[in-house]
Amino acid sequence: MKFFREAEPGIFIATGRLQTEQDGCDWTAEYGELLAANRPLAVIVNVDDQPEVAAGKPMVLWMKARKAELGRLIRVTVYIAR
Repeated sequence: MKFFREAEPGIFIATGRLQTEQDGCDWTAEYGELLAANRPLAVIVNVDDQPEVAAGKPMVLWMKARKAELGRLIRVTVYIAR
């Protein structure tokens, strides 16, 4: 995976800068794979890796469409700020 790394079972660290629309689409595909496992998970995100506008659009649309599934499977999202 390009945008997620499993630190421990069920705990994923979001990695990489999302700059292009394709990055946003790739991110949604990877996140979809995590959800397809149908197991609870936690995600750690560095706020410095905030997506660029082009990448953010497909991400937001994807998250809105999967709101219930995200709410059921994501136990916590931790944002690391410096």
